[in-house]
Amino acid sequence: MGLSACSPGGSYVVAPFEVVPPLRNGPLSDAAGKLYGDTDQVICNLALTIGPVEMPGRMCMNAGGSIEREAFQSQRPKIRYQPGQGAIEVPLEKHSGGVHSVPVKINDALTLDFLIDSGAATVSMPADVVHALVRLGTLAPGDVLGSKDYKMANGSIYTSQTFKIRSLQIGDTVLQGVTGSMAPAQGGLLLGQSFLSRFRSWSIDNGRQVLVLDDRW
Repeated sequence: MGLSACSPGGSYVVAPFEVVPPLRNGPLSDAAGKLYGDTDQVICNLALTIGPVEMPGRMCMNAGGSIEREAFQSQRPKIRYQPGQGAIEVPLEKHSGGVHSVPVKINDALTLDFLIDSGAATVSMPADVVHALVRLGTLAPGDVLGSKDYKMANGSIYTSQTFKIRSLQIGDTVLQGVTGSMAPAQGGLLLGQSFLSRFRSWSIDNGRQVLVLDDRW
């Protein structure tokens, strides 16, 4: 994985992925000495992301992170999305400016808050998050779909890798094979059309503060 860099003329170029480093063995524990299994969900302090994130304990170690505590609220059932299964409702968090975010689990590894952005063509992640996924071994060169030019709000252009996201879990529902793209490091986490368009319709219920994803005809 390469980080983004500004090139002459105000455009951004995102470099190709690099080889994933080897996995590390050894016991898993937090600062208090509590031991964890490889697949136990933990809150991980990871230098590659902004703030602690939830992930399996072994992934935390392989990414160079430290375990803060157990993720007690993380054990949710997983339902593979099938067209026609009906409406899915997911609680939202409202932010200033009228934007909403929703927690999304990426490749069964990182759980991060994504802004819902119907103007974004893909599920967009900043370079540091993509870097973390590569380090975790959940995003590999074989997932790359090619490069594409994107125009930012300030008019600048960046060329980014697009890639296949193996799984996105929102609420209890898991979607597979969603297209993602890597934004410059200062970009946000955006849940765009490559996810939203998988459903017949989607809406935000402002009264109940939920995202409603519906594919019923």
